[in-house]
Amino acid sequence: MVFNQSALSTNTVDFDKNELTIVEVLDDKVEFSTNTNQRITSVLIYDLQGRLVYNLKGNSSKETYNLSNLNSQIYIAKVGFANGETVSKKALKK
Repeated sequence: MVFNQSALSTNTVDFDKNELTIVEVLDDKVEFSTNTNQRITSVLIYDLQGRLVYNLKGNSSKETYNLSNLNSQIYIAKVGFANGETVSKKALKK
């Protein structure tokens, strides 16, 4: 058996978690935005038990979604970008 470094490595993620902001705005809407030119292509929202509760699509660097079905608790958002990178971030739904 031969191990090849490229087969065992992953792409380096240069995207900083601080470049992604998640803000709850009016009427149960939540805004996901980045201060880079990267397009948000997907937003997956998980509860703390690991269950997928939302699978959302995007097409710009700023997306707003109606998340009225979420209870007030902590969730994990896994945001995918057009360049293939993903960022996971915890957020509190009020």
